[in-house]
Amino acid sequence: MDKVTTLLVVRYRFELKLAGSRANVTQVAEDAHFLAYTAAGEQISWLTEDHVDTLLTAPATGNVADSLAEAQLAKALDRLDAVHGHLDQTGRTKAERLATEHREVRAARRTGSRAVSAQLLPPPDVLGVYVLLPDGAAR
Repeated sequence: MDKVTTLLVVRYRFELKLAGSRANVTQVAEDAHFLAYTAAGEQISWLTEDHVDTLLTAPATGNVADSLAEAQLAKALDRLDAVHGHLDQTGRTKAERLATEHREVRAARRTGSRAVSAQLLPPPDVLGVYVLLPDGAAR
């Protein structure tokens, strides 16, 4: 990692509507995801899922002074409003994927192809904010 990177733990809630033979069923599902970005000024660049997976397995190389940690975390927290549009869009995409996966499972089990829909129940919840600094950033 060669840039300051912010890693978010985001919880999404989805409303699933499943058409049954006698009645429709509505369920709520939750899912947590890791998302990460780098920022240069106001420009935010989102990392791919593969890059996020790499970050999650990278070993820590040291600690930083409390003042630096607090300053970097404050910047990340200040950006939360700016990233909510992306979090919402990611949630809508995940809702579409969830509905598709349910339809595929129902088709594979031959339980019928009745309508399945999923929608994001906004807002996504940011459960964690982690700021990862490049090795040597505190020196």
